[in-house]
Amino acid sequence: MANVSTDIFITGAGCLLPGCNNPADLWQRLLEKKCATVPYTSEDITTQIISWFGHISPDQAATALAAVPFKLRRYATPASQWGIKATVDALTNAQLDLACIAPERIGLFTAQGDYSYPSLPSFTAGVGKAIEQNNLNLPALTNEFLNNRGMDAFLSIKGLSNNSLAIASLAFGTRGDCGAYVQNKSATIAALRSAVMSLRYGYSDVALVICTGTYNEALTLTELYQQNLLSPAQQGAASQRPFDQQADGSILGEGAIALILETRAHAQKRNVAGLAKIDGIGNKTAFSTVDQHNNYHHCAQKLLQKAGLELDSVDAIVATGAGGKKADQQEVVQLEQLLNGKAIPVTCASAITGNLPACPLDMLTALQMLQHQKIPAIANLTNPIGHQLHLVQKESLTQPVQRVLTLNRCYTGFNSAVVLSSPSYQ
Repeated sequence: MANVSTDIFITGAGCLLPGCNNPADLWQRLLEKKCATVPYTSEDITTQIISWFGHISPDQAATALAAVPFKLRRYATPASQWGIKATVDALTNAQLDLACIAPERIGLFTAQGDYSYPSLPSFTAGVGKAIEQNNLNLPALTNEFLNNRGMDAFLSIKGLSNNSLAIASLAFGTRGDCGAYVQNKSATIAALRSAVMSLRYGYSDVALVICTGTYNEALTLTELYQQNLLSPAQQGAASQRPFDQQADGSILGEGAIALILETRAHAQKRNVAGLAKIDGIGNKTAFSTVDQHNNYHHCAQKLLQKAGLELDSVDAIVATGAGGKKADQQEVVQLEQLLNGKAIPVTCASAITGNLPACPLDMLTALQMLQHQKIPAIANLTNPIGHQLHLVQKESLTQPVQRVLTLNRCYTGFNSAVVLSSPSYQ
């Protein structure tokens, strides 16, 4: 029986994010507080209500497509292509040649966020059918596609949960333990948990965790706009203002992040230094606002207790910072409840790329903090809310960073916590 206490390390990371082709690009933007969001453009959507977005650029998209084996390109969605490119870079970062590992010993776990496909095509098909029948009932069509999300309730799941897994398994030749998950950050945590369990119980020697998604889908954008969750972006790229009193909503985006996970023994055997050790993973879903104030406390304290750690051992926190006034106020309350007066520095990266579905931007930021021993300031934060918190603003903090707690909350009520620490093979 496997030793379930086996340490799990992140040995490689790659990404394709708005304005960032690799983790180093993200880190540089974090230090410079240089936002990567741009005016919204789309070949399929004409809109006056979505003005700013975290786009993957055409050049980035071309690079991602080139990373996909030629015979698979016609079957891969753009989000899956981004995931392949991020994974190729993560494998290079980990100095890992998958050809040296039996395909049955490579775990593959994918998380894809929101509804990339096929809502717009199904809407087009529905309109076309109505025109053919000379019965174009726009109110009925609008209700069907906005409220019922398309002609086939299963199309969203079919188009998302399997595409990244299928393309990645063929591209990297994996035939081992696997899982495909969908639904924003809950998918990320599910994929990460599955990878950790696969390694700890000996089902895999290495595990690929591929997280990718986009909010660039007409019906999703419309729904979030109708819920007053999006910023009017009157300040352009500076409009996403996490934890600021002038925050007026989120800017959304898209991208991919890939992580390579290995056990301590496997990393030692390859003589590679890990980027971080995964100390613990916790989550809680709140379907009402009754107990939402203790969600972070519940997630963090439960995983810290299981890992045998105290909150005082955490050197920094990477929070969500969605940029909406109500959302950020709720998150501040959660952070204050968790910290209970402790002056642990809090930062976030959402202002750089916009809010991304499924992509663990908080974890990627934490990896960079552990590597560079710095805590980046929060971009666009000038007049903070929550004065009981040590929100990092103006200048980055240079100080020892040995353990980072990442905290995330999303629109669905899902809350999560992950603790990463500097690896030690001694």
